[in-house]
Amino acid sequence: MVALVALLVIGPEKLPQAARIAGFWIGKTRRIVAGVQAELKQELYIEEFRRALNQQNPDLEALHDLQAELDETAHSIHAALNPETATPVNLTKTHEPE
Repeated sequence: MVALVALLVIGPEKLPQAARIAGFWIGKTRRIVAGVQAELKQELYIEEFRRALNQQNPDLEALHDLQAELDETAHSIHAALNPETATPVNLTKTHEPE
């Protein structure tokens, strides 16, 4: 139906050129829309990641607090068992190869 109206309005001589121009603009519009969709999808993914990270943050803080309590308890035990050589014990310390 659209092709018939285009043939009548534009005419048979200019119809191929008009179809190429219309195809060009339709393709360009589709690429722009696809780019915007991809960008929005990426932004949504980043926002979901941030939300999940923020939900995990209180759990991480609780783990750090627990680690500090364990370090204090280990120090107290070590001091009670070896009062003459009581030195702080840090369980969170990691050794890196030199």
